[in-house]
Amino acid sequence: MIRDTLTDDQLSALLSAARANLEMQRIFGSAEVIEECRLMVLALEELRRLILTN
Repeated sequence: MIRDTLTDDQLSALLSAARANLEMQRIFGSAEVIEECRLMVLALEELRRLILTN
């Protein structure tokens, strides 16, 4: 389902943005925000892995 609506380029762009946001939050953010950003990166990486293996 998500594979039909999200291209690999779009997912890559989301992952890049999430990683950049995580790096920025490591400088300026609180511990809670940093953890949320880290979890978002992990979730997007897992989503990409699942899409690529199916």
